[in-house]
This record gives sequence, structure tokens and C-alpha cells, in this order.
Amino acid sequence: MRTLIISHGHPEFSRGGGEIAAYQQFSEMRKRGYETTFMGAHHENLLEHEGTPFSMLRPNEVLWRTRMEDFFFLKNTDLRTYTNGFHTLLMQLKPDIIHFHHVIHIGIHALRAAHRYRKLAGKPVRIVFTLHEYIFICANNGQMITADRNALCSEANPAKCSSCVKRTPEDLYMREAAFRSCLGLVDHFISPSHFLKKRFVDWGLNRPITVIENGQEAVKKLAPRALENGEARRNFTYIGQINQFKGLHILLQAVANMPTELREQCVINVHGSGLEDQDKGFRDKVSHFFNLLDNVTFHGRYSGEELPGILKNADTVVVPSIWWENSPLVIQESFKYGRPIIVSDIGGMAEKVRDRVDGLHFVRGSSLDLTQQMKQMMDVQFWQSCYDALPTPPVIEDTVDQVIGLYKSLEDADAPAQPSSGRSHRKVRRMPNN
Repeated sequence: MRTLIISHGHPEFSRGGGEIAAYQQFSEMRKRGYETTFMGAHHENLLEHEGTPFSMLRPNEVLWRTRMEDFFFLKNTDLRTYTNGFHTLLMQLKPDIIHFHHVIHIGIHALRAAHRYRKLAGKPVRIVFTLHEYIFICANNGQMITADRNALCSEANPAKCSSCVKRTPEDLYMREAAFRSCLGLVDHFISPSHFLKKRFVDWGLNRPITVIENGQEAVKKLAPRALENGEARRNFTYIGQINQFKGLHILLQAVANMPTELREQCVINVHGSGLEDQDKGFRDKVSHFFNLLDNVTFHGRYSGEELPGILKNADTVVVPSIWWENSPLVIQESFKYGRPIIVSDIGGMAEKVRDRVDGLHFVRGSSLDLTQQMKQMMDVQFWQSCYDALPTPPVIEDTVDQVIGLYKSLEDADAPAQPSSGRSHRKVRRMPNN
């Protein structure tokens, strides 16, 4: 079974949760001896590619230098990238399974190119797609929040959405029709959360969807941070990308809301990047808090290797996103290393964290409620009860077991029928759709 795993980035250049999940799957499958290739989009101008958009980072790891300019239609304006370069690569690799983890930066037409290869391959080829967010449903960067008020949005309607994203209803109808057509070429979808699956089912995606969580590398749970006599669980940590949807400004406002005595007890560490790419209004807001609050330290970009040291000195991780997060990697990482979490009470965050069991929920977007939950988590006994109840997140071995099981079920569906045993009834094999 030859497998090509396609992601919208390589974690060496872009450490998003989707990129990491795709690469971990690739690494585990290679470890097991499967003939697997990883391909990630990139924008590094210094990487030589000698007339082709494809280059090798290392054996079995392909980089695709992309120029996707139309993010509304997720379209690369140079279609020769698909009909020539990508098609030629597929014919050379000859995969039996083409597993997409995203098409942003790569373009939606990559699905059509994969389908064209399937028709010409001379063998059964299956296309699998892991959903990581809502870009196909929502034209506002896949966030499913309104562009004017950052209010939660539960459905997509071209007539209604036109005022949000400043496009005509006709544009939105065409966008949705193009996406539905391309997604219809996928044999099976994977969703890391039940919440995300339900969103796509409600949208009308009528393809099989199996829920498989993104497993992590197994590590030893960290011991609680050692406390001085009488010290509270006062170290709060933010980890991840910094943009207006991730809610760092909500956390900083929550700290600013605190009475002076409480605020002086707290230590806030912010680890992440991306602030420089945001609009000026958001940058100014965050910078204002950084200058105002002397108990907040901004550490900037971090690597995966630094994470154990970051969390060793943390008590609680805060995930204050204002959008319907699917299955944030930071939640799995925090559980893996043994740190309770405070999360917004929506989406995959609320699904993954049990309120008042292994963490706390706060009202999405409410800095006042977040202040109260941070105060609660500072209580040593309450924090310990959450620490003791932390779940062991799924490991990558379990995830790959399930993914390979799905691949094999798709292969079995292609297998020729066995000679009849003479009985008149047949057992019907159903596609998994849990």
C-alpha cells in the first residue's frame, strides 16, 4: 500500500496543528515500514526548485512551492501546476491512497488532479481527506464568526454571507458549488472531533466521515510545579499562534480586570508567533496590554523541543479562542504533559475539556468570566483535583492504527467478489461512519 500524505505546510516551516498531525502520521507509518511520502506546501523563496514547484527536503519528503493567490475560491491561478507538475508527480509516486490534510495554499483543484490520476492509474486508488476546520463552509477564513462583530455563526447561507465577506451572493453560490463538487470526489473523510463532523453533516456533506482523534507522541506526565510555602497555582501560559481569533487579547484583558492584589500574584507567559502578520488595530491592542501589564512576559516563537520546559514551569494553560475550534493541538499537548486547561465554552474545546473535572470553561469572549475561572484555578486543592483527573490523550500509534484500518476497509471495498459458497444471502459491508 503506497500512501501520499498531503498537507498545507511542513512543520519545519509552519507549526500549525494540522501540519503536525499530518507529519506525525507520515512518520509513524514510515516507522512501521509503509511506503509513505509526505508532501507539504511552502513559500520559502530561498529553496531551490530548478523550474519545478517540487523539491525534496529529505527522502520521502516533498515540498510544493505554491502560489495560491485566490483564497476565496482556494484556487491557484496557474492550473498547469495541477495538470502538469502535480499529475506527473502522482504518476511517478503511484500512490494507492492519496490522503489530504488540507488544500489551502495547495488549492481545491488538487482534488481534481488526484481524481484524474485515479482514472488513469490502472488500479484502485482511494482519496481520503482529514478535516481540520471549516474553510469549505465559511468564506470568512473558515472561522464561522461574523466579520463585523466576531459573533458566532452556525450556518452558511450565500445570501446572508454576502454582507459578511463583501462578495455577491452569486460568488458565494459558485464557491459553494465548486467546493461541493471537488469534495464529492473524496471517498472518505476523517474528523478529529464529533463537533466538526456534525458541522459538515449539517452543511450537507453526504460522504462517510469517521471520527479519529489526532494522537500525540507518548511522554511521561510532568510532576506539578514545586510551590513555595503558601504559594498559589499562579503561573498561567498561552501557547500557540497569535491572531484575533485565538483570543490572546481576551486573556490579557482578563488579567487587566483583576484587582491589584490578585494580579500581582499571577505570572502570565505568552509563547507564540504571528502577531506581526495581524492588522494594526489588533497589534496595537495586544502591544498596549504587553506594555501595561508588568506580570506578562512575551517569549515569541517556540519549537516543539521547548514545550516540555515551557510546561514544566506552568500551572495552567489558557485557550481563549473566540471561534469554533475543532481539536486544538494545545489541548492534547497540555494533557499529555499534565497541565489543566481553561478553555472557551464552545466547539471542540468544550468537547475535549471536562468543565470542573480536568479544567474549566469560561463564557466565550468574556474576559470577566475568564478572570473568575483563573482565580478558581489558582486554588491549590482545586488545581490538584484537575491534575489528578487529567485524561491520557490518544497516542499517535492508536491514531495510525485506526487510519490504516480505514485504508484497508477502502481497499476491501475494491477487492473482487469471492466465489459464492452456494448460499443465497450475502453479508453487506458497511463503511465506518462513527
